[in-house]
Amino acid sequence: MADGKKVVFLELNSSYSHSMPGYAQLRALAEREAPEWQWGHVAATVKTPGPEIIREVEANGPDWLLATGYIFNLELLLEVGAELKKRHDRLQIFLGGPCFLGNNEAFLRRHAFIAGVMRGDESSLPDLLRGTDFGRVAGLGYLDEQNCYRDNRTAHYPGELDALPSPYQLGLIQGGKPFYQLATSRGCDGACTFCTSAATPGIRYHSLARVKADLQALQIAGYREIRLTDRTFNADSRRAAELLRMFREEFPELRFHLEIHPGRITPEILEQLAKTSRGRLHLEAGVQSFAPAVLKRIRRPAATAKTEAGLLELVGFGNLEVHTDLLAGLPGQTLNSLLRDVNKLLELAPDEIQLELLKLLPGTALRSQPPPGLEYSPEPPWQVTRTAEMSGEDLKTAALFARVLDCWYNPPPLRNVFRCCIRRQADCFIRFADFIAARCDFSRGRPALEKRFELLEEFLENRDKIGLELCRFARIAAGFRCRQADLRKNMRPAVETVIWSRPDWNENIPIKRSAVLMCDFNAGDLWLDANAPLHAAETGYIFKLHYGRNVAQISRFNPRG
Repeated sequence: MADGKKVVFLELNSSYSHSMPGYAQLRALAEREAPEWQWGHVAATVKTPGPEIIREVEANGPDWLLATGYIFNLELLLEVGAELKKRHDRLQIFLGGPCFLGNNEAFLRRHAFIAGVMRGDESSLPDLLRGTDFGRVAGLGYLDEQNCYRDNRTAHYPGELDALPSPYQLGLIQGGKPFYQLATSRGCDGACTFCTSAATPGIRYHSLARVKADLQALQIAGYREIRLTDRTFNADSRRAAELLRMFREEFPELRFHLEIHPGRITPEILEQLAKTSRGRLHLEAGVQSFAPAVLKRIRRPAATAKTEAGLLELVGFGNLEVHTDLLAGLPGQTLNSLLRDVNKLLELAPDEIQLELLKLLPGTALRSQPPPGLEYSPEPPWQVTRTAEMSGEDLKTAALFARVLDCWYNPPPLRNVFRCCIRRQADCFIRFADFIAARCDFSRGRPALEKRFELLEEFLENRDKIGLELCRFARIAAGFRCRQADLRKNMRPAVETVIWSRPDWNENIPIKRSAVLMCDFNAGDLWLDANAPLHAAETGYIFKLHYGRNVAQISRFNPRG
């Protein structure tokens, strides 16, 4: 190992496509304030073998090792850190991140090889590197020479955010990833008891000029998708509208992900969203619950009627991708109220519905003062196991709801089929969930897409003839075999109307054969748009296949001529 001033940041991501902006932010400030230190960077994923990570860290020769701990990487991070400390006793290891927002005494006593953990932003790292006494380093938690736990609260940069150096403009970010995360603000004006952002009251913003310069740097680095980490993008409506205008007019080639509060959408934001090109905005709309009593218990300022109205506006545009979030296991929530929440979102029909079991994260009010009856796992991810209103079995059912949504609603090949079935039968979701519970073992992972089609067909058999035919249509369109379809050589009826073509379709793509499906209604229209009116009339569909069972084009024809 090195004998000097070399700090290495170990980045353990959930997948190759992800990256950690924290590394670049820490380094940008540290190189300005403590330039005597050299920096190294080791990036891996949680699937990378530990010995391989250790070899790469050692090759960088660190005196200090920094890393960010998350629920998904903490176990591997500790395994690697313990082995490195065993081999190199002089190595100093400091961790930060959301796993350390609460009381860290037990953690430090259990993992004595960790020199300290940091809570807060990057502002105190230069003090740590300059050798400032641990007792005066803001945000540092550690065990002193007498083995007493010391906690220096939270590091918080006191100046304007623009005064912090931009790692993007300094060229400290690595390219080659499909997307990058960018913060245009810090903090939150909410007080949700389950959220770590509530621990940093108030919001501070980068100027629009700084945001523009950062985006330009990211674009030059080759990024085409930017995911904003702002907790509530539309907390300041006027600023949000101006950013949306900037995204559209000055960065038309970039795709943006952002978190938006559906109950706080103003006309000026709607005006900008309406002008956005299709495919350029992915909105994550946090709902958590529609039940007023539950929202009050978690101190979430949201009016159900405004949230519903906002979601209807967002979904109605048709040019946006709208992802929604629900939580199960919240205080005051019952299994029935959760089911109502799910059915409400199914009715509103966003592009994705994500349902997660509540996790009691360190540093949250819910973790510090859990209500009577709320129990959770003592180990990461600290998931709720029981509440006063929901038993362990209820939470298992909630987890089943989450898997059904993830496997049958969220995938585009199945989404419109599932939407149509839900609209045709009011209790379809719960009946289908019961059906799946008896047939799927999710401990082995999600069933393959073709198997999901088979299960949905089995459920619809003798229950919903329209839904069954639509499911078969979607199955062929997804490239799977369907015994009800008639496989032929390239069929060419006298009159046909193309209803869908692959985006890269052209007449030069050879059509090898066709699959013909006869339906009793306009299945193709509903496959394209679940809101399309249903017309009962015998209709033929030709699925033109260019390679294997890959569909290149779908046409409609009248079987009666």
